[in-house]
Amino acid sequence: MVEEREATRSGARIGPRYFATGEAVDGPRIYYNFMRPTFSGAQLERELERAKSLEYDLMKCYVRLPVMWHRRVVDFAHGVGIPVTSHYHYPAVAFGGDAMEHTGATNRFGYSRTVTPLGTGFSDVTALFVASDMARTPTLFGSTTLYREDRSLVEDRRVRTLNPPWRTAALEESADAAGRTDQTARRANLRPRSTRPSTSSGREDASFWGPTRRSTTPRSACT
Repeated sequence: MVEEREATRSGARIGPRYFATGEAVDGPRIYYNFMRPTFSGAQLERELERAKSLEYDLMKCYVRLPVMWHRRVVDFAHGVGIPVTSHYHYPAVAFGGDAMEHTGATNRFGYSRTVTPLGTGFSDVTALFVASDMARTPTLFGSTTLYREDRSLVEDRRVRTLNPPWRTAALEESADAAGRTDQTARRANLRPRSTRPSTSSGREDASFWGPTRRSTTPRSACT
């Protein structure tokens, strides 16, 4: 990333403007084996300085980063003018987190606090996103099925020019697979859910899913 930026900034190479980050900041128990565990406050400070020196455009806090360290990352990143995202809506929203990834994803609770088992959002959670101006990345993991109808991304001249040959080949294979394989399950996952149980207010009936799936009001979530 650094080499690419330096080359394009100097005019030695023609290329796009890159917005990039490094690996996510996680706690002592990492989720992926390629991640760097953080064991102490001193080490966390080194991670923050590394992000500043390499000019990250964004920082991501990962699943098992302790809450107070998460807050430290947010404070530091905002101090150098970059946003912070994570897998958590709350408590991140309480201390200025800028975004949440994947709508509802891997976390240390064992269940999602932001989406129902059917993958739809709770109304009070959405209200907190709106009130805090916090972004939400949907990350449609199964969206490659749409290549069956629309291959414009694959065939776009800019994409084919800027991507290396190996990446172009992988993109083409993904699009070809969408056209020749059974996409029933992927299509079902992208379809809006309209058959979930709901209350008279239009919100999903939390009692249907059990007490661990119940959400709270925005007021009680913040207290």
